[in-house]
Amino acid sequence: MTINIAGSSTYISEAGKVTGFGHLSRVSALIDISSNVGTLKSWCVLDDMKLSYKRAQEMTSKTTEFVTCLGVLENTNFRHGIAYVDGARIDIDALHWKDVEICVVMSPLVRIPRFRSASFFRGRTLPTTWKHKKGDVIGLGREYAVVPTYVSELRKQAHPKKLTHEGPFVLSLMLGEHPSEKAWTTVKNISDELLKFGNLEIRAPEGVATVVKHLLKMETIDRLKIVSFQTSHSWNEISSSDLVVATAGQSLVESLCLGMPTIAIPTHEVHAAFVRELLDFGACLEYPIGGLSSTQTMRLVHRILSDDDRCDLAQKAQAAIDGQGAYRIHEAIQQMAF
Repeated sequence: MTINIAGSSTYISEAGKVTGFGHLSRVSALIDISSNVGTLKSWCVLDDMKLSYKRAQEMTSKTTEFVTCLGVLENTNFRHGIAYVDGARIDIDALHWKDVEICVVMSPLVRIPRFRSASFFRGRTLPTTWKHKKGDVIGLGREYAVVPTYVSELRKQAHPKKLTHEGPFVLSLMLGEHPSEKAWTTVKNISDELLKFGNLEIRAPEGVATVVKHLLKMETIDRLKIVSFQTSHSWNEISSSDLVVATAGQSLVESLCLGMPTIAIPTHEVHAAFVRELLDFGACLEYPIGGLSSTQTMRLVHRILSDDDRCDLAQKAQAAIDGQGAYRIHEAIQQMAF
């Protein structure tokens, strides 16, 4: 049976314990920005309904429907409107959306073998003769980096934190639901170096915190404290940290928007390209795919401990990710439509 969705905008994303929740964060932010445009409908394809459903509910509006199979979308006709797609595995060429006027893909990873167009990519100006096509792409570089609304609100109170405060150095981890072996190696090397300078507090999501305790053999280190936090709206709890270590996805974008001194861990080539763009801008530091020597790690930590370097990182981070990406995408797509 074909389901008809009448309205101006439909949002489709992937999320879950395996895929991560970055796609859902971006779609939720776009819904907030464009909530005054027609009838909105949001679909989220969860990779594991049982594990991911509660978290996904916390992040989205009541109009979102959650499914576990792309086959549901194959039999959905998004009638006379715009479909926004953000996901790494959705193949829009396999979906039969005959009546979709515009399908905007907000990720370079989406497989669109027939429809891919680079006529609107990384801030390139649209030619006056350009006509939209199904499957046009908005590349999520710095200009179109989308952050949730509550992160934009937190940004207003965010200020770079000098290391003259009392108490331990606070390191927060945003490594995703399934950190890689490289991420764990990075955490251990940076933590070992930071412990040479004094007390250290590590903040991490509940599941990650348990692994960190085992990794660092916490019971043998009396100057180390590990604190866990809930993953939903985690920036409320860690926005006062001295350093964030994040994989190079949505968590990195949100950390930089808040002006947090941040070390990025790219996990594959697409992330690495984005991190290189941010490095050129001076917005973050990198623990590269190939790792660092002990001397290089020491130099990295010394930069984090320098108040001048911290303030410089914070200012350039907020300039790089200014919190306006959702507005830019919304405006661009409205220009396409009208």
